[in-house]
Amino acid sequence: SSDTISSPLFPAKYPNNQNCSWIIQAQPPFNHITLSFDHFQLESSTTCSQDFIEILDGDHDDAPLRGRYCGTSM
Repeated sequence: SSDTISSPLFPAKYPNNQNCSWIIQAQPPFNHITLSFDHFQLESSTTCSQDFIEILDGDHDDAPLRGRYCGTSM
């Protein structure tokens, strides 16, 4: 199956100071997910310390980090 998530006000620029979270759970028997982005444009910084997308392997804040992305490419 597939679904779409987006930032607030998309396709306009997202508001300042947003903290958005989505929990996506894989379903048996495959137990994996595939993320694809049609649009990816965030504030860029060398350490992704401003605006970013984090992908965690779990549903809590201290789950293993799989990636942190910002700018215009992943």
